[in-house]
Amino acid sequence: MSGLYSTLQLGQRAVQTQRQGIELTGHNIANVDNPNFARQRIDVSTGPTIAGPNGIQATGVTTEQIRAVRSEILDTSIQEENSLTAYLEKKSDVLEQTKAKLGPTFLAQPGGLAGEDVSGLLSHLDGLFNQFQELASDPTSRTQRVALLEQANTLTQDFHRLAQTLNEVQTQLDSELAQNVGDANGLLTEIAQLNQSIEQAENRSGTLANDLRDRRTAALESLSKLTNFQTSQSENGIMSLHLEGLTIVDGNQITGQFQLQPDAQGHQRAVVTVDDVTHPITQGTLGALSDIRTQTITPLATRLDTLAATLATEVNAVHSRGFDLSGETGEAFFTGDSAATLSINQILQDNPDRIQATHERDAAGGNEILRELSALRSQSQADLDGRSMGDHMTESIAFFTNELVDTAEQLENQSAVQELLERQRNAVSGVSLDEEMTNLVKFQNAFEASARLVSVIDEMLQTVVNLGR
Repeated sequence: MSGLYSTLQLGQRAVQTQRQGIELTGHNIANVDNPNFARQRIDVSTGPTIAGPNGIQATGVTTEQIRAVRSEILDTSIQEENSLTAYLEKKSDVLEQTKAKLGPTFLAQPGGLAGEDVSGLLSHLDGLFNQFQELASDPTSRTQRVALLEQANTLTQDFHRLAQTLNEVQTQLDSELAQNVGDANGLLTEIAQLNQSIEQAENRSGTLANDLRDRRTAALESLSKLTNFQTSQSENGIMSLHLEGLTIVDGNQITGQFQLQPDAQGHQRAVVTVDDVTHPITQGTLGALSDIRTQTITPLATRLDTLAATLATEVNAVHSRGFDLSGETGEAFFTGDSAATLSINQILQDNPDRIQATHERDAAGGNEILRELSALRSQSQADLDGRSMGDHMTESIAFFTNELVDTAEQLENQSAVQELLERQRNAVSGVSLDEEMTNLVKFQNAFEASARLVSVIDEMLQTVVNLGR
């Protein structure tokens, strides 16, 4: 009877193993839409053999472990590429938003398609010099003087609008930086807690905590979108995180912190601090939010301020030498020295006759000053690197649009790399419903056969017992 009892135990272990297989298949199917889930497989092996009076006796099957099907190489590669992809995505997103906010005020250029209604700062700048020329043809015309002031007012409003837009973008960048720094610190806490949970669960059960490891992988990938880092793993599966040689998570201990810190220009940037050592973040969304400001938004704002200041300085230098219709002189045409502060002299606004058109006090019909002002259109300016005001504005537009196009091209190439890696990982770790249904049928049939074996042995045991009666 010992042989029958052993066979009964063999059948029982087989039933348990196939039941585990069915449960695991159900778990995989339930997570088919979970992007952070890696399909799991049950590893089985032949049970230990037992030496008996009739020779070696098999004990059936035993479950070694339930493991997640993952490729650490692909996981690490995806985390590394995540940082660059997120960097380019955020940079492209901010540039596209900025483009929409700047609109035709900044981007519209003269010389467009025939019949196109061009309205932008460059067009209005050109219009200002045209109005100087128009007034020169009839210096005493009240209508032309009002038209000149209206054109100048339109131009200053363009400068104000662009300065406000770029300031709003910078405020938005500060807000996003603060939010993402908080998110990054939250992920460090989550990873450290998952390390602790994984260690405790695996020590208690002696098996891999696959679902917890999946959650940790998801947290690592979320963090990799915010910044780049490196990982190391101990023999018991506990993860440590390192950034530029600084350890920011050591097992269940958080040793680093993300913070905001002003740069040399006083703008906020993201840094990581470990003890008294600080390192700026250069990759991921955190790096992009800092770089887009220092590399694009601030330089663009500076270019506009320089153009506005140069326009005011050069026009005022000529205008203040002239005389108005009453013989008065010395008035500036513009006030302010930046895109945000550029305005028309209120004295001229209140009385267009105060526009100074001639270089002679008693020559009310003279236009020498107006012709000099019109000629500023094509003059090279030292403060604009030897370029005219129109050329400088054209370069500013090209500077921004080239940055937008280059970033979009880089993102397209990087996205192709990212998608390839994710497809490769999905082929390894993703859940295939066809495969799971096949496994389900296999485990079901094996379970039924094992259960039948148990039933047969039970009947045999009853027969043997009845023989002794």
